[in-house]
Amino acid sequence: MPGPVPKRSDRRRRRNEPDGPVLVKAEAGKAPTVPRASSDWYSIAKRWFQSLKDSGQAQFYEQSD
Repeated sequence: MPGPVPKRSDRRRRRNEPDGPVLVKAEAGKAPTVPRASSDWYSIAKRWFQSLKDSGQAQFYEQSD
């Protein structure tokens, strides 16, 4: 078998496991407030802005998005 011998299962350590409890910030189903599109914007920008509001993933958006 090529390569080094793997560690025993009792000597292995997960590196992607969080150290403490995982905190969930967002409330389920509560979408952030979305500001109104400006009338000065180009029509393509207005449509894109509206598509973000209508998206099925809008419920997962954060205030920072």
